Amino acid sequence: AGGTWTAPGGGGTTSALNPGSATSGNYTYTVTSGSCSSSAVVVVTINQPPNAGADGFLNICSNNAATNLFTLIAGAQPAGSWTAPGGGAFSGWYDPAVNVSGIYTYTLTGTFPCAADQST
Repeated sequence: AGGTWTAPGGGGTTSALNPGSATSGNYTYTVTSGSCSSSAVVVVTINQPPNAGADGFLNICSNNAATNLFTLIAGAQPAGSWTAPGGGAFSGWYDPAVNVSGIYTYTLTGTFPCAADQST
């Protein structure tokens, strides 16, 4: 007890870490007693949660060209995967002449401890 915290870059900080405003890096706790001091380092990695975007909708005629479903989910980060109704793998291009109607799901995997995110 009675030590001080130093944030990455050398500035002072408190023992309460707010991951929404803090940065990743080495946080050092130093205790000084007389002319002696001792330090411990905590390495903090702050991962950002994935964003699969907002759900989208597609109304299409059976003779229309294929549509890239990714363009219908506003704000989505790339590099996710698609599943078709029933859970099978899907390319993300909906062709009304080939694909069934239903809910197609876009999933982005989170980096631990962040959970995955989905949109439809």
